Amino acid sequence: MLVPWGVWSIQNPDRGEDIGDARLVTGGTYRIREDGSVRVDATLRNGSGVSETESWSGSITRLEEAELSIRFDDGDVEAFEVHDGSGLRRSMTTRLTREDGFLMTRTGPVTDEPEAAHSDIPPVFFNTMPKSGSIFISRWLSKGLGLREMKVAVCLFPDDLIIRDDMDRLSKGGWVCQQHVPAKDINVRFIANRLKRMVVHIRDPRQAMLSWVHHLDNFHAHRDSVPACRLGLEAVMPALPVDYFDRTLPAKIDYQIDAHLSALVDWTQGWLTAADAGQHGLEILITTFERFRQDPEETMREILAHCGIPEAKFDWSARPDQVANTHFRKGETDEWRSVFSDAQQHRATAMLPPVLRQRFNWPD
Repeated sequence: MLVPWGVWSIQNPDRGEDIGDARLVTGGTYRIREDGSVRVDATLRNGSGVSETESWSGSITRLEEAELSIRFDDGDVEAFEVHDGSGLRRSMTTRLTREDGFLMTRTGPVTDEPEAAHSDIPPVFFNTMPKSGSIFISRWLSKGLGLREMKVAVCLFPDDLIIRDDMDRLSKGGWVCQQHVPAKDINVRFIANRLKRMVVHIRDPRQAMLSWVHHLDNFHAHRDSVPACRLGLEAVMPALPVDYFDRTLPAKIDYQIDAHLSALVDWTQGWLTAADAGQHGLEILITTFERFRQDPEETMREILAHCGIPEAKFDWSARPDQVANTHFRKGETDEWRSVFSDAQQHRATAMLPPVLRQRFNWPD
């Protein structure tokens, strides 16, 4: 069996070919430790020829005679096969990068390094309603601050649970974390015992639900070619009806008003109650998608200030592309009004408590 521990250097596979909307890993290193932890510092080229660097961290999930699998903190998975007895070739990835396998050769042992880059920067815990522009904002935060992203929960909406060991790691600083965890008392206690502040980001649940419908359709369309889409469908709670993707759009909306909209409303009310009460001493900043659409820079300033991060440390030019790798679709605030039937509009709006609509100026 090939022993994987050490620093592995990526052999550049770039031949200048057209890669369309994908990205191609062109260099970097994989640092694989004996405890199974993995850190990647990679250089990637997009279809326009622009290169950028990214860092990922994760751990080995399977080590066999001729195969190595890694699950990263952001949920992505990669697999490698032994090549010519001493190298590793990437055979699969769920990232939005070219599937063409690159080769890696071992260049030395792993040397001691800090657990997180810029650990002097306070942690950013950005907890969001699903389909609220959260990936775009979290990527802007991580790129603008030069920080890596990590996860601290099981990642099962709406019944997610904080993992305490990962929360301990986040609390040391130097990370951006984006999750969808609910305001269960156990979650709030786990967070409050480690952090002073967090951000909760919400959106009009009716629009978020419509975006969720399209998000699931996209997962279904790519379930056979993109493993992350298949895994995403597997994690939907409650499980979708067996005939769900055979239904018309109006029928899917009818189903999701009951199954998903109600969960979004409960999730939102839970966090507003926790924020207003200062539950367990936790200081919670509430931001909204609608406000971000009106003035994205001001929302980013509010987040930085709340987390105790000087604006001078933030690179505003690091704003990501709003489509590539951010789950961004249309970004509209009231598309639901032109898509829902009159009956669906009435039913969905009736599920939003008036105090919630008034607080955030969501239309009747």
